[in-house]
Amino acid sequence: MSDESDVRVATAPYQKDFPYERGEEAQVTRREFCNFLGLTSAALFLGAAGFAGKAALEARKTPAIAPARIDGAESLAPNSALNFHFPRLRAESEPPAVAGG
Repeated sequence: MSDESDVRVATAPYQKDFPYERGEEAQVTRREFCNFLGLTSAALFLGAAGFAGKAALEARKTPAIAPARIDGAESLAPNSALNFHFPRLRAESEPPAVAGG
């Protein structure tokens, strides 16, 4: 187990490079921590606000898709389904959309 005198002996060679006393060291660390905490919080807030703003702007845009007739939709009975393709909106790996009634 070590005490205060062991620590001072061990850190004596480094006092010239790091001239902080133990009492002052805690204040410097606390100050740096608070600065880091404030900057990190501000950065996270601005990042979240940026993503929210981008999402709000993109939500206003509606895709420009020409209306298309779905063959067979007029004879679709209630509680039945009809497979159809929705052009240019789905990836090739996705299954076709299903219309239900």
